[in-house]
Amino acid sequence: MMGLLNTGLSRRHILWSVDRSLQRLGTDWIDVYIVHREDPHTPLEETLSALDAIVRAGKVRYLGFSNWSAWKVAAAQRRCRRPSTPTGSSRTWLTQRLQRRSRRADRTD
Repeated sequence: MMGLLNTGLSRRHILWSVDRSLQRLGTDWIDVYIVHREDPHTPLEETLSALDAIVRAGKVRYLGFSNWSAWKVAAAQRRCRRPSTPTGSSRTWLTQRLQRRSRRADRTD
């Protein structure tokens, strides 16, 4: 599987990666799926929609991210608040991650 649609955070790649991981692990779900790096080639809405789809399908229980710039996280959160974008699970995971980061920052101050 090669090509731009099969890398990064495209919907196609996320869905394919999750299915392959489930097969490889021999399980029905993944406890935590972490999005590590930003993908400049994939629209954020596409990534959020794919993440929402894997949670709604029961393939992934919890989502997380790391190594994202603060502005990108804020943009993702704004997009999850729009009525036309996936809500619920995507909004929940972003909100929980931001709240955890905020609590950690408060404790270190």
